[in-house]
Amino acid sequence: MILRRSTVVAWLATVLALLVGLAVPAQAADLGAAQRATAWMGQQSIDDPGKVADALIALAASNDPTQAPVVDRLTTTLKDKGAAYAAGAPEAAAKVAVALEAVGADPRTALGTDLIAAVKNGIASDGSFGSYPGPFASGLAAVALTRADEDVPAALGTNLLTFQGKDGGFSYQAGQPSDADSTALALQALTALGDDASIRKAVAWADQNIQPDGSYAGYNPVNSTAVMASALAATGKNVDASVIYLTSQQQADGSFLNAGTPDVLATAQAALGLSGVSYLDATWSGSPAASGTPSPAGSSTATPAAVPAVPAAGWLDPSAWLGSAAALVVVVGAVVVGLRRPSRR
Repeated sequence: MILRRSTVVAWLATVLALLVGLAVPAQAADLGAAQRATAWMGQQSIDDPGKVADALIALAASNDPTQAPVVDRLTTTLKDKGAAYAAGAPEAAAKVAVALEAVGADPRTALGTDLIAAVKNGIASDGSFGSYPGPFASGLAAVALTRADEDVPAALGTNLLTFQGKDGGFSYQAGQPSDADSTALALQALTALGDDASIRKAVAWADQNIQPDGSYAGYNPVNSTAVMASALAATGKNVDASVIYLTSQQQADGSFLNAGTPDVLATAQAALGLSGVSYLDATWSGSPAASGTPSPAGSSTATPAAVPAVPAAGWLDPSAWLGSAAALVVVVGAVVVGLRRPSRR
């Protein structure tokens, strides 16, 4: 029995491609819209260190090389003003640490103070974290530690779960209704911790609470939708509907509104959601290959996002792999049949 070498190679290449597709689920993004958002931010005067941190994370997510001077300028601002801001609360230290990590700076040394130590010291013996303990603060802590290659204490995860309701979502305070913002940050902590069972429950809540237009309710639906979309993308969930909603809310100048006014935080978080990456994996490289090709103004065409630096729990979303699995079965079957069929040569 002799098979043509080209036929075997073609079959094996197809199988390999499908296996890769199973391992790395596709994620939706509109990098063109994200880069228009960060271009708008680059034109603003941003001095508040908290907003500077948000802007840097967004710039890292959109990875537009033309914004390198803005990244340098804001990084300098954060190095000048971030230490005092971070000293105010452990959650502030975590946020600044994430921003520095996103642009390739060392949060242990960049500000002359060890922000990772501040985060670790901010975790109480019961696992609560920050001045206002809850999913948002704990989520930032888990992200900052994970990105610094530090273990996330199990106690933090245990405490975090006290904020998860029976519906699977998380609330800012135990016993309160679940909300998108709290659930989104909790999801990122759970992803860092690898708590798959709790992730499934939170993703189920997100599935049940997405609005017909792809948005999530919150004090500002743009912010809530953006942070939820970025968190879900980190689990491998398809977030096309939310990306389309966000592009529909973008203004002609690239900004996003809060209470009818162009807003830096809304625009920064929208850029994160549009880029299809989360606080866990937003990473600045400034290279054209990382930024992709911007889509035309007003376009909502989805563009693949960069592969996350943190392993995604994409297998939690059956839609991310069932189609490829079925195709893989077909191809393997074809290979078996081919191996049994002798060449006519």
